[in-house]
Amino acid sequence: MNDGKELTKFLQYGYDHYPADQFNLILYDHGNAYQGAIVDDVDSQGNLITLDTFDKALSNSRFNGKSRKLNSISFRTCLMGN
Repeated sequence: MNDGKELTKFLQYGYDHYPADQFNLILYDHGNAYQGAIVDDVDSQGNLITLDTFDKALSNSRFNGKSRKLNSISFRTCLMGN
């Protein structure tokens, strides 16, 4: 998931299948201090989403700020504050 493609697919799916006036995104994981969050359990390297990857995933989705914006984005990652 470190390239953001799966997150973009997830955002697209939610947008296409669940119409709403407002959209919120909550990402939940343990995190890994300042290295990133949302460990990819399928990837054998255990890659994380970095802020750059997250930005790329949002830019490639319909929530790119041009056609639609997310109302809020929350990172629920306990180790991000280390």
